[in-house]
Amino acid sequence: MTEAIALAHDIGHTPFGHVGERTLDDILSGKIDIIKNIKDSSFLTLQQHFKHNYQALRVLSYLENKYTAYDGINLTYLTLEGAWKHTKIAKEGRLICQLADFFMYPQSDFLFPEFTHSISLEGQVVAIADEIAQRSHDIDDAFKSGKINHKTFLKFSNARYIPSITKIDNAIQKQFSEDKDAGYLFIDENDMYRAQLCSKIIDYFVKDVCGNFKNENPDTFFTDVTIENKVYKIIAKKVIDFSDEGKKVNNILETMVTKFVIGSSEVSRFDTTAKDIITELFRYYYHNPLTLEKNTLQKFFKAMENHLENHYFAYKYGNIQFLRNELEKIVHTDLSENFDEVIMKKRKLLCQCIADHISGMTDTFALNEYRRIKGVYDI
Repeated sequence: MTEAIALAHDIGHTPFGHVGERTLDDILSGKIDIIKNIKDSSFLTLQQHFKHNYQALRVLSYLENKYTAYDGINLTYLTLEGAWKHTKIAKEGRLICQLADFFMYPQSDFLFPEFTHSISLEGQVVAIADEIAQRSHDIDDAFKSGKINHKTFLKFSNARYIPSITKIDNAIQKQFSEDKDAGYLFIDENDMYRAQLCSKIIDYFVKDVCGNFKNENPDTFFTDVTIENKVYKIIAKKVIDFSDEGKKVNNILETMVTKFVIGSSEVSRFDTTAKDIITELFRYYYHNPLTLEKNTLQKFFKAMENHLENHYFAYKYGNIQFLRNELEKIVHTDLSENFDEVIMKKRKLLCQCIADHISGMTDTFALNEYRRIKGVYDI
């Protein structure tokens, strides 16, 4: 189950990573003005949100269509719950997205949305492993890009007094000194330091989490919950986590990357370009829905069949001109002047399908698609 959760956890990620995710969220919530009437307070049901862990639920419980008996790929609720909760599901005490927009299986209670941590040990293992891997990858990328070197890394760490980091550095330097005395010829000492540092950071965090877990009392792990008159035992608290010192080290490393890498002009330019690409793709598909791939349109028709009884047959069997006219109504009807609840629901479903299509792209595919629709071949 741990492996299944790990394999599934990032399946909802967008092209260009978190900037793609934030851009889709801004479009669906109305911060970026593309969707008709979405800023009108009378049509709040049009407003949606997007986050990759929620999208993972949508992919696994709905979008992947391999069997006729059910949507999704029929994973257990515990696997789905662990994949969903590998990162934050709530903000300020409220779920970040409407769970019903992303989770299509009947029993959302079995995801235990009242608990922000996974209620299985397997899910908690994946969540902390994801955090550890991210810290290591961030530091690795920072060194490779030249934004951080040995000097700046150690200076930043020492200024915030992190003896654990200093200890790691001392161990690496001691080994290097011994290797040099033994006649080892370094091809690239900085690159060797980077590799050793990332490896030892992972080692530090794994030992920290394991050591912290040993202090937990198993008798306090479980609590009983009742769903449909049945009692289930779940892990009632987050028991697989960093120690207080580990949390401090994690926060400092994250702050370091934010300061030297994420805040850099190069990353800002990349993020701006990525945001423009996602925005223009969505705008193009929204105003030209027939340019969507056949499978995406089929999913749109299927969504209408599922959510709007007796309002999908014309799409499935009608002629092309009728289809164009109907799509024109869905996209451009001003609901503030001529309210139509069916049109509003169809518009929301269309926007969900466009977000599904874009979020399923790789960086390269999104860039090439942008070039194709814009006639631009060098950006």
